[in-house]
Amino acid sequence: MEVRARIEGLQPGKRYFYRLVANNASGLVRTSGRSLVTPAFPSAATLVADRLTAPYAQAVKLTGRFSGPKIAGVTATLQSQAFPFTGPWNAIATFRSSSKGEYRFTLGSVTETTRVRVVAPGGATSRVLRIRSAIRLGIDSVRRRSGRVRFAGKAFPVTPKARATLQRR
Repeated sequence: MEVRARIEGLQPGKRYFYRLVANNASGLVRTSGRSLVTPAFPSAATLVADRLTAPYAQAVKLTGRFSGPKIAGVTATLQSQAFPFTGPWNAIATFRSSSKGEYRFTLGSVTETTRVRVVAPGGATSRVLRIRSAIRLGIDSVRRRSGRVRFAGKAFPVTPKARATLQRR
């Protein structure tokens, strides 16, 4: 006869003792006692960006820290979700926290607005950061000819039907 039981509400990082007890017409039988320690997980995660708006195709540095009962050497995941945020979260990096529970990333070449978060075992999840990709503009030349001035420049990224205007200051 196989016996199964689902036990909920156990605290992380705590030792629990258990045994199996059976009773039938022949009497009561108990197994010897055993114990288990539930896995300890961080209870919270932070995530901070060095900037929330990055020039097109530039990198953003992310840092954070775990807090709670176990923070050292936690294997967790950095996830991202691209605009318009209707698709699934994608794992972009798996990492282990330092002995102080800290972690660092470089989110390279931000070319579109992206949401990021850190997810750890046990459910600790950082706040969601929205990293925006800003357009880069540059004026390459200024030509003066018979009382008229002509400006030439570039905008990155090239976007269909996008418009740029010159603003007089």
